[in-house]
Amino acid sequence: NWMGKDGLHMMMLGGDNEELDLNKDGKVTETEARTARNNKLKSYDSNRDGRLSLNEFQALWLADRHARMVDAFQNLDEDGDAQVTSDEFSDTAVSRAKRHARMMKMMEEHKAKAEKQGAKKSKRK
Repeated sequence: NWMGKDGLHMMMLGGDNEELDLNKDGKVTETEARTARNNKLKSYDSNRDGRLSLNEFQALWLADRHARMVDAFQNLDEDGDAQVTSDEFSDTAVSRAKRHARMMKMMEEHKAKAEKQGAKKSKRK
């Protein structure tokens, strides 16, 4: 069987893979995955030849990216007014920069502590 006795758990899949769990039991079997993907292919196979041309694949790819773009836009639009202001746009960058600075500081502190402990152990020998 595929990916263990009970199938692949949803937790192991990316967020957009819920569409593969056809019976919505939280697990994806090989049969479910193949059926879901074949259904998706059929929905974009405009000439019904069982294959995706570059143009057909482009439609599928753009639809997927559009959904991700909408999510990103909604994350920026803090007040939910369907418009991203310059403050909302820059606040995101500032927030990321602050988070990055905190993480770098923590890493430096951790490294310094580890080096200090290593030096103490060396002196004991």
